[in-house]
Amino acid sequence: MSKCSTCCLGLPLLCLGALACPAQSTSAPKFEAASIRPCGPAARAGLQRSENGNPTPGSLTLPCATLRDLIEMAYHLSVDRSEYSHTVLQVPIEGGPSWVYSERFTINARAADDPSPTVTRGPMLQALLEDRFNLKLRRVSKEVPVYALTVAKGGPKLQPFREGSCIDLKPGPPDPDQKPFCGAGKSKRNGSVRTYEFFKMTLGEFAQNMGVNSGPRLLDRPVIDKTGLSGLFNFTLTYEPEPVALQDEPSTGPSIFTAVQEQLGLKLEPARGPADFLVIDSVTRPSEN
Repeated sequence: MSKCSTCCLGLPLLCLGALACPAQSTSAPKFEAASIRPCGPAARAGLQRSENGNPTPGSLTLPCATLRDLIEMAYHLSVDRSEYSHTVLQVPIEGGPSWVYSERFTINARAADDPSPTVTRGPMLQALLEDRFNLKLRRVSKEVPVYALTVAKGGPKLQPFREGSCIDLKPGPPDPDQKPFCGAGKSKRNGSVRTYEFFKMTLGEFAQNMGVNSGPRLLDRPVIDKTGLSGLFNFTLTYEPEPVALQDEPSTGPSIFTAVQEQLGLKLEPARGPADFLVIDSVTRPSEN
């Protein structure tokens, strides 16, 4: 069992790829001022998320997010080696009233000083949700179907991380060279074929990004790293999603299972393993501003 299996909310960012444990946040840093307002259809229609890439120091703006979205961000922050690089893991959330998953809110918050995005989107957002939504959570672990990521016959075909191939997420103007963020990924599509690139990641972080609980959701279940390989890598994966075959369209690319083996020298094998869930014990709509 990892240290983060028993961590408290005051230490949610110490373990890579681990779920921050819900607990009382009496010692967590808090915003100096925060506004939480319902987000109606008009606001959603004009939604722009440009602030997410280069946040303003000391502030947090989250437009038109469900409480589920906010919980995912606050309690599932997986911190990379850089203070500013992060991956949001969409760990399953259970319980709570239906509005938690459907109603949307816009948050504008300001800190007294200039904490990093890691802090504003982690412990400070946790404290805000607990204060204003009266949110109480508990964590449970269940055994579920997973894919085990292992080394294929013939050995791995991995690209070691190259310095300068990505930049750390940090406040400030956009990068003039348009380099991707470290600890994150980007995608492009050519017809039905998709290419995903991930930068400056361990095998464990790459496995998390492939699974159902990650942003890209490349697969239908969580992925657990069983390769035993260490180090930082850049990954490029080109494949065709399976639903295309179900529509009787001509296949123009490999399946993700074939791509992982041929392009990365790794293999995905069905298995069973532990997965974290968050259970909402109690919550109310946010208090008035």
